[in-house]
Amino acid sequence: MKRLRSEKPCAVILADLHPAKYGSAEEYVLELADEMWHRGVRPVVAFLCRPAGMAEQRFRQAHVEIELIPEHGWCRRYFAIAGLVRRYRPVAMHIQFYPIFSCLPLVMWLAGCRRTVFHDQMSSPKEQSPWLRQMIVTLRNRLCCLFITRILASSRFVWERLVESYGISPEKIDLLYNGVNLRRFSPERDGSALRREIGIGPRQLVVSFIGHLIFDKGVNYFLDAAAVLLAERRSARFLVVGTGKDAARFKQQARELGIDREVIFTGCRDDVENVQAATDIVVMPSQWPEAMGLVLLETMASGNPIVATRVGGISEAIEDGVTGILVPPGQSGGIVRALRRLLDDPNLRRQMGEMARRRAEQMFDIRRLASEAAEACLSNRRRNRDTHHA
Repeated sequence: MKRLRSEKPCAVILADLHPAKYGSAEEYVLELADEMWHRGVRPVVAFLCRPAGMAEQRFRQAHVEIELIPEHGWCRRYFAIAGLVRRYRPVAMHIQFYPIFSCLPLVMWLAGCRRTVFHDQMSSPKEQSPWLRQMIVTLRNRLCCLFITRILASSRFVWERLVESYGISPEKIDLLYNGVNLRRFSPERDGSALRREIGIGPRQLVVSFIGHLIFDKGVNYFLDAAAVLLAERRSARFLVVGTGKDAARFKQQARELGIDREVIFTGCRDDVENVQAATDIVVMPSQWPEAMGLVLLETMASGNPIVATRVGGISEAIEDGVTGILVPPGQSGGIVRALRRLLDDPNLRRQMGEMARRRAEQMFDIRRLASEAAEACLSNRRRNRDTHHA
């Protein structure tokens, strides 16, 4: 049923996203908006561009109001966000992927919003600096937090960094993991059509990297590992799914390694759930401390085993040797050894996939987590920060 502009109070979801595809980040925003609507609050979503493709279809079907924020120039962004606050007078703002420690909390407060909730999904360890600078930065962070109602940390790793490295009071922070659609990403989904589309046989094993094609994601180590395994004459195909500023360099690396025929670069895809269904093993070789990667959760929900680096909050989702295999960052050797185990042992792949799915059902259901995020945004009641800790 169409949601008409009404006398309902309004909440703004400010998401630093380009919704060109309908990934789990966009889906989470839509679930959050739906939860707010069912709580009697009219949601307005502010992106960096208009949704496109499947994302445009889903947001249009839900009749969610969309606003645009300028992509370039922080001053232009701040003016646009302040105008958004003055125009809609929201009872609350939920902010995703924007920096916490900036002028943004003050800008929203001065514009008239007295309830702001940041969902921190990307805080990383602070670099070491002289004590005086650390003291100044800590003071700045605490001043920023005076204008923030609550921070939702997407992993215990993020929670600890906010407290230990950024000097934020634990009373200001709740733990709330990212979520995944357990119906969309399911072991029951059939990936045979996608296999036919890209020329992969039904019995060939498929190992996939899914994500941004940048060096921080460790794609170069994935390709190095693929070269070693293909040199051993293993019957496997390797997928690289996504786009990014370093894509051309990775394609060149594949050519130099002589594996460009066995490695398929698919580009960006709207149907990542079908990629997961067509995949036997996913590799997540991140080199920077991921808060809680969405690809990791999509893999678990799809019932696929995952090989991932032991960085950031990844180890909170993966139980090493049970739902996946953790390897050290900065090298391909650990990836090679883990993939050998999984490629050679179909029972191990099946067991890890089943346990991964079970863990996703227990910890990462997007509907439940979006409901809790909406409650945190609209209610004064604090969550127990240990609720979802495994």
